[in-house]
Amino acid sequence: MVHVNGEEGIQFIKKTCKQTLDYSFCLTTLQADNRSFHANLTGLDAIAMEMGLKNATSTLSYISKLLNQKTDPYTKACLKDCKELYSSTIDSFKSGIENLGAKRYDDVNVEISAAMTNADTCETGFTDGDGGASPLTKQNQNLMNLGSLALAILKLIAQP
Repeated sequence: MVHVNGEEGIQFIKKTCKQTLDYSFCLTTLQADNRSFHANLTGLDAIAMEMGLKNATSTLSYISKLLNQKTDPYTKACLKDCKELYSSTIDSFKSGIENLGAKRYDDVNVEISAAMTNADTCETGFTDGDGGASPLTKQNQNLMNLGSLALAILKLIAQP
């Protein structure tokens, strides 16, 4: 079911977001993309995954910038690990979007879960050793939230 613009689209987004873990994040995220007001559940899920892909892509660029600035060997090693993880995360979101279109929901779940694990692994890499605070906490948390949103909407789609 595709929604017309206006109040009907807003109500559909709100109804969908009420079934996710973070209503406020869901609402803010989906309302930031005008396509959401005309989308069905699959469309909303694709939008969430596209936002995850954009987050991962911009984070990868930011990591490259940080690698050129940081001199501390431990931080550099962590950033190199994160760079590899985020390269994989980009592939995971691309595959997730493709699998969503093909209705391979179990595969979408695997891909988005992997992306979330990558962000978590990146974050904990800094705190597990002598590196101190992660310079990527905000980006990692945002990616985790976007992944969680995509999985919550996927659950709604895949319900019998």
